Amino acid sequence: MNHLLSNSDFRNIFSFKNLKNSFSDFIAPRHCLVCNSYISYDGRYSKFICDKCFDNIPFADNKHIILNRFHSNFPEGRSAVSEAAALMNLKEKSGYLEIIHALKYQKFKSTASEFGNLLARRLEVESMLHYDYVVPIPIHTAKRRERGFNQSDLIARKLSDITGMKFGDSMIFRHKYTVTQTLLNKSQRYKNMENVFSIVQGADIRNKTVLLIDDVLTTGSTINSAAAVLKSAGAEKVGAAVLAVAN
Repeated sequence: MNHLLSNSDFRNIFSFKNLKNSFSDFIAPRHCLVCNSYISYDGRYSKFICDKCFDNIPFADNKHIILNRFHSNFPEGRSAVSEAAALMNLKEKSGYLEIIHALKYQKFKSTASEFGNLLARRLEVESMLHYDYVVPIPIHTAKRRERGFNQSDLIARKLSDITGMKFGDSMIFRHKYTVTQTLLNKSQRYKNMENVFSIVQGADIRNKTVLLIDDVLTTGSTINSAAAVLKSAGAEKVGAAVLAVAN
């Protein structure tokens, strides 16, 4: 029996796909998170931003410059991060911040998959796919109940799926509820993140390399606090990867 599709079969498939996309456009039209323009369901790149905004993503600097943020924000010897990378470099009023807001506050969870995929490509370029574990920065259980999910967890899972690095969500936990870092200045951020994380009982981190994942890097105090706990538990190396660096 011949199972190959005929030309008419292909035409029917594509006609159905176009009809389905047209129906979806009518029922639930999509708009770009950055510029609010209409996005066709057959757009080239993204489900969440238009082709023009995708082409103009403000990609972050290389990993050496990102790492300098940790070195400059912490006294000598207190930076626990060995290398760091980011996908985007965002200014305070950048429209691209809406991508983070959509993921974090509007429950657009699938943005984590799409931009996690882009972050994975960036990590490949930066030669940062050699870690034993990819670990999301944990949020407090009370905040998880409020939000329903941890955005860093979603990003880390996607990175694990793409890269093959093991997903390690049972290594550290957040035992202290903290106010959001966005409301604090630099010194308050450092104070707010003191003694926040602990090692999960029974987790064997000795001689392991760990890549911490978060959505946004500002001063680096959250990531550095988690990295310090991992290093104190015997981690050989701790790196960091984020979707965006805030300026």
